[in-house]
This record gives sequence, structure tokens and C-alpha cells, in this order.
Amino acid sequence: MVVALVKPPLIIAVVLGLFTVIIVGCLAAITAAKFTRERRWRLDAPVQEELSALPAAVALDEVAPPAPIDPRARRVARDMVIDATFALDGEARTRAIRWFEDNGFVQDAIWHMEHSKWRGIRPACALRLGRMRSPLAADVLAEGLRDPDYRVRDTCATALGRVGSKDHVDDLVDALARRDVPRGILSNALLQLTPEADAGLIACLDNPDAAARELVAQVLGMRAASGAVNRLMELLHDEAAPVRREAVLAIGGIAAQASVQVDPAPLSALRNDDASIVRSAVATSIGTILGDDAAPILSEMCRDVDYWVSHRAAESLCRLPSGATFGWEVLAGLDNSAQGRQAKAACLEWMERTGGIERRIEEIMERGDDADLVVTLAVLEE
Repeated sequence: MVVALVKPPLIIAVVLGLFTVIIVGCLAAITAAKFTRERRWRLDAPVQEELSALPAAVALDEVAPPAPIDPRARRVARDMVIDATFALDGEARTRAIRWFEDNGFVQDAIWHMEHSKWRGIRPACALRLGRMRSPLAADVLAEGLRDPDYRVRDTCATALGRVGSKDHVDDLVDALARRDVPRGILSNALLQLTPEADAGLIACLDNPDAAARELVAQVLGMRAASGAVNRLMELLHDEAAPVRREAVLAIGGIAAQASVQVDPAPLSALRNDDASIVRSAVATSIGTILGDDAAPILSEMCRDVDYWVSHRAAESLCRLPSGATFGWEVLAGLDNSAQGRQAKAACLEWMERTGGIERRIEEIMERGDDADLVVTLAVLEE
């Protein structure tokens, strides 16, 4: 009985003691980290002031001054030049890359990537290599895409997009096929590759993994790779619906940004595709390819049984050069079936968003056509 009465207070005391130790330890760690960071800033400040002219000299001078020998000054100089030259292009970037390589900064980061066992070193080195933009780092970053640590894989993918070439497209796409790196990181990395990488991306459209083909098609569209149109047209018959969708959107995106000739027949045939995501993509893209000639197709797609297909078709229809006229034809039509009323509702929404109704009423008022105004108002009141 005595043991039963004493035991609960002892347990509570032990739990409170452990909780107190954990809280005190966390506070001590936070305080120590803050103190270390502030001390580092105080010691770095005079060095930064002394080296304030170095980044400009590296970017502008044909022969830049060498990096300091002192470890602290060397680190500060490296970080200052990285921050100042990261966003530069042309000769300034070339001079900065050469300065990093000549002073051993790239080689140091590569060595740590290959030999360091501490978890925090390799991700930081991968990011630093990406910011230094040296092509010497591309191969070690490509190897890092298979690292057991997800942080190393993610940072290597980000960095490889900045320093890689068409030879490293397969490495990035295969990382998605293995599901080793998130899709968003790989998409951003592929977008940052130089235009010469388009050939490698087009070759990756033959990847056996559907998710990889889908991503590559999306990236090619975002890069406006006009040389990929023919291969993307072949993907319109892919067995995977997401791949067909991205191929349609990519073709439409390329046609909107580059002066390329696109055969609209295979695209318009997909308006009857079994997958609603493909039909929605056709509704989004066909208007940018055909212009006003897409009106009959889009008017038909406004009556699609899927709400989002109808919604996208109405949007594209109302955004055509003569979209107000075409949208009004659907809105004033005599089709009062379920699909017909859905099409009217979608067109009414997008005509309001695009100002088509206001323009129509203004035109009628300018003509002074009271009969047409009465009909227009009657249609809008339905």
C-alpha cells in the first residue's frame, strides 16, 4: 500500500525532471548557436570591409586578384564573390567561374562532396557548387543524385540544373524515374539547363517511365523548344493519359511562343479522348494554335459532359480574337439540354470576366439598335 502511494509521485518527478533537462538543453543549444553566429558576424565584418572591392575586381578585371591565404578571409572572399556574381551572365560570369577554379574553391567543394561523412557538409557543398556555376562540378553532382541522403540528392539536382549540360539530362530524368528527387525540384533543374539540352530532353521522351515522359513533355513546353514539336505530336498517341495531356499543353505553349507550324488535326481529334484531362488540355491549347478557326471545335467542347472541359473550352472560346461573338452565339443558342445550359453558364462566366458582355452592349448602344438591346437583355435574364 505504501509503495502504491509513493510510486506515482516518483514517476511524475522523473518525468518532470527529464522534461526540464530537455528544455534546458534546447535553450542552451539555441543560445550557443546564436552566440556562435553573432561572434562569427563580428569577426567577419572587418574582413568584409577590407575585401569590399574584390567582387567587382573579379567580375570586371581581366586578371583578378588572388584569394587571401588566411582561412577566415578566404571563406569571406568566397562567399562575397558568390553572392555578387551568382546572377551575372556573359563575360562577368566566365571571369567569376575562372576565379573560383583558379583559387581552388571548386576543387575544395568537390573533395568534400566525395569524402565528407558529416551529413550537413555535402548538401551545403552541393549548393555552393551550383552557385559557383563551374562545369567541373557537374559529374560529382550527377553522382550525388544517387546518394542515400535525400538532402544531398535534392541539392545536387538543384545545383546540376545550373552547371549541367545535355549530357546530364538523363541523370536528372532517371532520378525522377527512380522517385529519388521530387518532381518540382527536377522540373526547375531541367528548366535551367542551357538551350543545347533540348536535344537531350527530346531523347528522354522515349523513357519507359510514364512519369518521366510526362515531366519531360511539360519542361519542353515551358522551354518553348520548337524542335520538339514533331516528337511531341507522336506522344499524342501515348498510352498514358497524363503524357498525352502534357504533350497537348506543350504543343500549345510552343505554338504560342514560337513561330512553328502545327498540324491541328491530331489535336482536334483528341477532343473525343476517353480521359477528361486530355480533353481539357485540348480545350486549353487549340485556341492558341488555330485562333478564330478553333471556334467550332471549342463551341462543341463547351457542351462536354465534364464540367472542367466545358469550363476550359468556354474560357478559350471567349479569349479568341472574336471571342465575344462566338461566346454570345453559344449563350444565345436554343440548346436547353443539360450540356447546353452548362455551356451557356460557362460562356456567361467567361464573357463577364473578359468584358465581352460590356463590349456587346456598348456596340449596341452606339448603333442605337433597341431591338437587339432588348434581345440581349432577355438572354442575360434567362
